[in-house]
Amino acid sequence: MIISPELSYLCSEIINIPFSRVAKKPPSYMTELETKHFLAAPDSNTKEGLRHMTILALLYDSGCRVQELIELNVSDITLGKCCRMYVHGKGNKYREIPIFGETGKILGKYISAFRLGNQDMLFKNRYGNRLTRQGISHVMMKYKNIVEMQYPEKIGVHVSPHLMRHSKATHLVNSGVDIFSVRDFLGHESVTTTQIYLTSNPEVTRKAIEQVARKTVPESTNFYTNEEKADLMAFLEQLI
Repeated sequence: MIISPELSYLCSEIINIPFSRVAKKPPSYMTELETKHFLAAPDSNTKEGLRHMTILALLYDSGCRVQELIELNVSDITLGKCCRMYVHGKGNKYREIPIFGETGKILGKYISAFRLGNQDMLFKNRYGNRLTRQGISHVMMKYKNIVEMQYPEKIGVHVSPHLMRHSKATHLVNSGVDIFSVRDFLGHESVTTTQIYLTSNPEVTRKAIEQVARKTVPESTNFYTNEEKADLMAFLEQLI
């Protein structure tokens, strides 16, 4: 190892160069109409279509991470009156996620059609191994193309495996579900991580600010004009 004391000052200067802050953008998501078209695209009358429909419906309905879906076994799924699934999330933590309505029926039909046993992997590729991120990306691109051929509106976001999770989280926030419930549903450790979904829709953020204002200073909601509120929103979005 060569030591050059005369370069120590230069090294110190380099180390002290401040990192530039990169503006964080809210995650991309599909609108509720786009999501509806997307989930309806697979043909469940074929085994391949049923498998793809199950993958997409479970990704959206559960809001789980792609890796969590990949690692699922049939034994992690509970069907019946109270459908739910157990996922192994980040930080070696497990959590229980409810499965609703039609998704539970689709799962049951899929497990029956593929004759899966309790100890089987829920989703396998053609080689009998666990499904991969690339495999899920391929499935999603296939149905993005189908949707865009069937409907004049294009899906205006880049399709990626995490898109279903981002869409579900955004739809929950937009429908008025409180941020702490969304945090627990997604398996975030901190509500700070979940707050990025608030900024996907400025109107939702405005309502959240006004709700807090009502709890603190009731008169504050009528203190500003609509234009002033819009200016305040623009300023707050620059800080995120």
